[in-house]
Amino acid sequence: MAGRWADGWSLSKPQLSALLAGSSTAEPGKDPADVELWAAWREIVEMYSRMRLTNAADKLPALSGVARIFSERSRSRYLAGLWEPDLAYQLAWRVYKYGVEKKKRPMPWRAPSWSWAAVDAPVTMIALEGPFLKRVAVRGCEAVASGVDPTGAVAGGALRVHGAVVEGTFAGEKDGEAFLEREGVTQKFFADVLVEGGLEIRERVWCLEMGFSDMTFIDYDTARDLTAMVLRRSRAVEGAFERVGFVSTPDRKVWKWFEEVEYMELNIV
Repeated sequence: MAGRWADGWSLSKPQLSALLAGSSTAEPGKDPADVELWAAWREIVEMYSRMRLTNAADKLPALSGVARIFSERSRSRYLAGLWEPDLAYQLAWRVYKYGVEKKKRPMPWRAPSWSWAAVDAPVTMIALEGPFLKRVAVRGCEAVASGVDPTGAVAGGALRVHGAVVEGTFAGEKDGEAFLEREGVTQKFFADVLVEGGLEIRERVWCLEMGFSDMTFIDYDTARDLTAMVLRRSRAVEGAFERVGFVSTPDRKVWKWFEEVEYMELNIV
């Protein structure tokens, strides 16, 4: 059967079969470790995020038909648009370009900030761009379904991660581009949403190192970009953080931020 999305567009069985070609079914209770299966999902997310939905609230429900096929194939937990066995890689997404249209977070609330479904913009899944060496550990993740369908809309979600974290400040935006600053170094980042009155100038932000992308033979010295999730203190959940953007940079001055820093556990909502 085809996985039908909004506005009459559907992913046909041949198209889905082509994406899934070569993947295998996971054994129950085990990490599928299936590169091709999860690469197919990341590719689907990229294509799907470029669509304009008639009803923005359908962001996850409109993809549930395809998600159920992946659920049957992988026997894995589905977490607000991401899959548990591949979570550390699927969390490494960014909006497609710096100059995104200025929009507020979807209202009513639709997905946790760590999910690509929390933004109304095309996204890029970093691990599709080339070899990716992850540097973050997922300690736990939950997504609460708002109905009986575990692949449909969600009513809440939380993520617990362990990784290298550095603190900086929001340095403002110019011409649709956002900047953060630390130790005299200013770095542009992909903001998930750009809204006046959202992040305040000099507001504290944190960068959680995610990994290194586009590497040759998974060698640190050949890495093109360091990637990091940009966070701020949650304004809804005390003690938690929320995602506001993503850094991807070849600048070795930024890489030095993460040298000899303490690893921390963070809750992200």
